[in-house]
Amino acid sequence: DALVKVGTGNVVFESGFKGYTSTVESSNHPVMVDPVTVSQLSARIDLNSFNVVEFIENSDPVDVVVKSVTLANLNTTIYTGNTYVATPQLETETYTFENGGFKVYDATASEDKRNIALTEIPRFYTFSNQLENSPITMSITYTVGDIEYTTKTPYVINKPGNSADHEYVKSSWLYKVNVDMSLRSGITFTTNVLDWVDVNLDVEF
Repeated sequence: DALVKVGTGNVVFESGFKGYTSTVESSNHPVMVDPVTVSQLSARIDLNSFNVVEFIENSDPVDVVVKSVTLANLNTTIYTGNTYVATPQLETETYTFENGGFKVYDATASEDKRNIALTEIPRFYTFSNQLENSPITMSITYTVGDIEYTTKTPYVINKPGNSADHEYVKSSWLYKVNVDMSLRSGITFTTNVLDWVDVNLDVEF
């Protein structure tokens, strides 16, 4: 993919190697490079699911539609050595669903088929942000029937206590956010923290 990756490795030259006078000559003598392990400088955050788990007792169910997802404090600056910038540039990004929103709950369907899995996944990329005072947060705008809501308190991605590996958002990790919505108790967020999948690539130098 096009995301920036960094790593170091050894280049093996022939004994007595003095170089070549042109790129044409050098192309006939490929340089041997040991396998290089690289890591993503980016992290990825997905809204992985949105499930309606409870309506108010004795109320008629209505459609629930997710309109947009907003992430604040996405970090757009980092050094290639995976070193934090002292004052990173933090930005806000909003993903707006196509066609006015994604229906995640169909009140007209049979009860066991009312929840609809997201097939349009809001996906965000950021560099590391482990700032306690300016963490990456998620807010969701959705409608219940004809009434529009936005989550009252932005959800902190991977807040302390969520992951045994690290706190907040770190390069080369995936954060899959799952939402359960209850009209009685509100929205509950959970985050699954996953390491980036290892892939072997052959690259010519």
